[in-house]
Amino acid sequence: MEVADRRYLIPILLLLKVDSGSSLALRRTIDDTLDALWVESVWDSPGVSCPSSTANGAISIVMDLLRQTRSLPCSVQRSVLLAIGQTTFEARLVARWYAVEILSPGCLEALDEVRQLDNSKARS
Repeated sequence: MEVADRRYLIPILLLLKVDSGSSLALRRTIDDTLDALWVESVWDSPGVSCPSSTANGAISIVMDLLRQTRSLPCSVQRSVLLAIGQTTFEARLVARWYAVEILSPGCLEALDEVRQLDNSKARS
């Protein structure tokens, strides 16, 4: 499965998990699936070449997730944050950056612009 496909699945799975109509069995299955997706998606993201650069992968995932959840009410965003969980190192990274963006909207976009400037300078 391609990185883009995995990233497309993450918001859908999280929204299914927070839906009150989802059964406990479905939520458990989603948790197991998300654990695998966090690890694969963070490490396979562009710009991730070593453990110290995993934040780049997590931020990329959060930016994709925000495109799907930014227009939702704060209560749903909070539920999505809780649904991300803390089960893996990668999930904790994603949860941390998602929380940062919820508390300070626009922060990650500014950070992304700075990272892109740094990358372009490094290439020059």
